[in-house]
Amino acid sequence: MTQEYEDRDKLLLEMGYDSYNSYLLSPLWQGIKVRQICRCRTCMVCGEKMEVVHHTSYDRKVLEGKTKSGLVSLCHRCHKLIEFNEAGRKRTLKGANKKLREFTQKRVAYHKQKKASQHKTKEKSNNPTNRNWKAIAERTKQNIEQTRRATIKSLCGGRLLDIARSMKQTCLSI
Repeated sequence: MTQEYEDRDKLLLEMGYDSYNSYLLSPLWQGIKVRQICRCRTCMVCGEKMEVVHHTSYDRKVLEGKTKSGLVSLCHRCHKLIEFNEAGRKRTLKGANKKLREFTQKRVAYHKQKKASQHKTKEKSNNPTNRNWKAIAERTKQNIEQTRRATIKSLCGGRLLDIARSMKQTCLSI
């Protein structure tokens, strides 16, 4: 266990919880989780439906629910990609936060490219001399879809199946 997780567990003991799991089952955490769900209902990485509230910090204020920072909404798939490395081992908090930043930066770049592509299509389709606007729109739509697929593939390094297999093997060996 890393120092980050040891420090978290010490804080939780001071707060009256004998483990991180008992904290996650507590009414305190359930209330914090509901507030986060109300703030953000989509995954911060992929935009899908949010399923998990992830700690980016284990400061006392975060654990007690006294600050909005230190928590992010994620889907299960993105949470696993952030929490576990390619070998299926749990990342440190610092490592998980680094991976989260990488993924969110890629998402922002993807959406900027998508918006720019949509803007170009709009300009071309508004041009009265352009008789072929439907074909241009269809080609742009296909380009956006190809970019989206490439971005998703790069997010998981094309190794999503390998990660899932290694996680399954880790779970079976426990």
